Amino acid sequence: MVTRVVLVVALACFAVPASLMGSATYLFISENPDFSDAVVDTSQNPVWKAAITEIESDSEVSAPDGYEQTDSAYIHSLGLLTPSEIDLLTTDVHRDWHSECSRNRKWNSQITTSYTGNNNQYKLVQVLSGTYRCYIPGPVAVRCTTWKASWGQGGPGSYVPVWYPDWAHGSWWKVELSNSWQYGNGSTFAWIQNGRHTWDSPDTLRTSVGTHW
Repeated sequence: MVTRVVLVVALACFAVPASLMGSATYLFISENPDFSDAVVDTSQNPVWKAAITEIESDSEVSAPDGYEQTDSAYIHSLGLLTPSEIDLLTTDVHRDWHSECSRNRKWNSQITTSYTGNNNQYKLVQVLSGTYRCYIPGPVAVRCTTWKASWGQGGPGSYVPVWYPDWAHGSWWKVELSNSWQYGNGSTFAWIQNGRHTWDSPDTLRTSVGTHW
């Protein structure tokens, strides 16, 4: 009897690939219909580009209001990364990442900065907040707020919220929210990404990360 219990516990400590457990990853996008490099060239502020939601689920997921289902190829054609790709970045990243796999949970918020455009004439900011399971699938949920401020010699000005979506829910390994803004590389802005994370439990944990770029 003891041997059987040990085996069950040992097996539970290893993640089973999602492809073997009947789950699928869904990508949804909400784009700024007025976005263009020409608009960025004439704007004094960062111009919103596209928000993306990524959900892994064992059942079909419908697009959130204002979003359309998409795929990674289309997201890449916009010069953007999927949320899970942002999560895997190791350079030009500012993050507040936590792992507590003894309780089967991980959570993360981050800000990723890069140059874009034919001559790197633009700055691109991509923010992310995500909630994850470690080795046993189950409900996950995430919510976030993105704050922006102008940046001067004295540091940041007054922060204003520029993105505050409602809770996004998943039923398997992960749910992630990302968004992106573009502006001229001669400008600098301060950014804060705040995340809230839950696993269908009383716990609601928070993340917060900031940078200027």
